[in-house]
Amino acid sequence: MKRVRTAVLAGVMVVLFFSGPSCLAQGRSHQRLSSELQNSSVRHIIGMTVENHDGEKLGRVKNLAVDMQSGQAKYALISAGGFVGVGSHLKVVPAQAVSTATAKKEIASLDVSKRRWAKAPLLRKADLAALSDPAWSKKVALFYSPPPAINMARTTESGGPQGGHTSTSREPGVTQLMIPASGPMQLAGDLVGRGVIDRQQQPIGEVSDLLVDLAGQKPAFAIISASRLLKKKESFAVPLSSLSLAARDKLVLDANRKMFEEAKPFDESVWQAASISNSSAIYRFEGK
Repeated sequence: MKRVRTAVLAGVMVVLFFSGPSCLAQGRSHQRLSSELQNSSVRHIIGMTVENHDGEKLGRVKNLAVDMQSGQAKYALISAGGFVGVGSHLKVVPAQAVSTATAKKEIASLDVSKRRWAKAPLLRKADLAALSDPAWSKKVALFYSPPPAINMARTTESGGPQGGHTSTSREPGVTQLMIPASGPMQLAGDLVGRGVIDRQQQPIGEVSDLLVDLAGQKPAFAIISASRLLKKKESFAVPLSSLSLAARDKLVLDANRKMFEEAKPFDESVWQAASISNSSAIYRFEGK
């Protein structure tokens, strides 16, 4: 009997030896992926300090402007200047120009010098509608796009450029920021806390958070607490583009109870594969 126990114990130790690192790796992978969702949370992004590549503080993320029609984050609104928020002003930045993937905790990065930052486009909340204007979008995109490289033509004997002109081109691999306007803009911070109703005006719940991809590769998702509909505390992820504005600051979602009850789990792989065209999908969100 003693030999049997010893053999069993040895077998367990062998299994743990070979499977242990794998299990730990899987655990770390799950934590890493969960942190990716957490870092994409609007609640997490708003309030982050913004620094340039030289480590100079530029301001704090005050809000994000999201396009309700395309379901994407378009701009970051950064509070700069002033003292403890008093006398500060909002500067508008293309969302894709801001990176939260930095080595510093709670620090976002923006590649702009202090001198140029002083001339960055300003925005008042009353001007939010202007963000949908193609002319304004172009102005902001051009300000933050890398400057073109100037290629001087070979000079002639007289000292002037051959052909009488110079040409400009962007550096290889560098693309100009593009922010096509497709729908009305809303402040992400203002969407959090709004009630959600169905087409019959029946309450579903409220928006507790948003998941946004600043790079613009994935559509934004609204995290909805559907406690009003299911009579219990559960959260679901729905594409932001599936929500529409209604009266009394409500958001309308074309869904019913069965769609929530049959919802599949939402994770990073689902978000990675998500497309704007599939705007009716509802997922169970267990990240809260």
